[in-house]
Amino acid sequence: MANPKYAASDKPVPVSELVDTLSDGTKVKLRTPRMRACNEKDAKEKLCAGHLKRSRRIRQMNSPLIEVLAEVISRGEQSGALRAGIDPMQLYISIAGLAYFYLSNKHTLGTIFGRDLMAKSALDERLAHMTAVVVRYVQA
Repeated sequence: MANPKYAASDKPVPVSELVDTLSDGTKVKLRTPRMRACNEKDAKEKLCAGHLKRSRRIRQMNSPLIEVLAEVISRGEQSGALRAGIDPMQLYISIAGLAYFYLSNKHTLGTIFGRDLMAKSALDERLAHMTAVVVRYVQA
């Protein structure tokens, strides 16, 4: 079931609703540091994927966000605010990638660029950049 915050509505979807969805998803990623362990296992023998296949909850955890994106995209396409043909799963993977690379490499990138990438101002800047990238992709 989709998040009621983004429940279906008769009013046209503004691009800002998609941005809110992006922001909410990124905040979840900030609170979920388990992905690195999965990457290390996947690089060795696909152990994490095997574990996830046995999980009874994994689809329940990720499907709602895809459903939310699908609803927002559909309303945006119908209103003319968003371009047609956006695949919710591909958009989700792109958004996750924009957030994940930054977060999983925060120490290395922070050292290279001499910045604390987890400072509130740096996180706000990253979210603004991600938002601009996604908005430019989805706009009609």
